[in-house]
Amino acid sequence: MGRAKEKNSTDDYRSIDIRALHRAGLIRAGSTCNWMWKRSGELVGTIGIGVENLNRLRLRYRLTTNGESESKDYPVPITWTPCHLGGNRA
Repeated sequence: MGRAKEKNSTDDYRSIDIRALHRAGLIRAGSTCNWMWKRSGELVGTIGIGVENLNRLRLRYRLTTNGESESKDYPVPITWTPCHLGGNRA
């Protein structure tokens, strides 16, 4: 029998692939979209993504815990790295 886990790790959370957003052309100032997570074809989560500018997006979602619903809305910085053959990578 193992010990009970005391802290969550990054594997315990859903992720958003900034590269996929960039490849899809969604990193444009003023654009919005919804990101969805599915498991076995069933929708398990969604999040709204709004691009404020090329250096920041805003994530919006609702979290329900013990029957209580709470709205979350927070900014996330985007860091760009120059590529060797030109362009930038988010």
